[in-house]
Amino acid sequence: MISIDYSLIIVILNFVLLLIVLNKLLFKPMKKFLSDRQQEVKKEMTDARINREEAVKLLKQRDEELKSSSEEIRNLTKQAKREAEKNSEEILKEAKARERAIVKESEEMIELRKSEAVKEIEADVINLVSELTGKIIGKKIDSDTDKKLIDSLMKEGK
Repeated sequence: MISIDYSLIIVILNFVLLLIVLNKLLFKPMKKFLSDRQQEVKKEMTDARINREEAVKLLKQRDEELKSSSEEIRNLTKQAKREAEKNSEEILKEAKARERAIVKESEEMIELRKSEAVKEIEADVINLVSELTGKIIGKKIDSDTDKKLIDSLMKEGK
């Protein structure tokens, strides 16, 4: 027969007691720690996925904003060019108008000086003719007759 020794029973009881103590003190906390850690990792993975999706959305939104701002900049540049061209055209029109006014004023001044010069020359010619006729004839005709004669000669010459 098999004899069972008390020491074997004590070893078995020790082993069972050790398993119970290890289960309570080590295995259960370790299982709890591992399950908590697993849940934490799952949560972090979910958060990371959500954050990545938000980052992708933000990148798309930023790209759209960049596109719209670049389009807006192009539009503003075109508008500025149009306004600059419009302003340059207005400046050219004003300059041409000033040029025409200056030319017209100059022509009027020239015409006025020309008519003054003609009157002055006519007066000098009248005086010269009057003196010459007085020297040729030897006597002075009255100034009214002189003027009439000279006026009629001037009109015939024109």
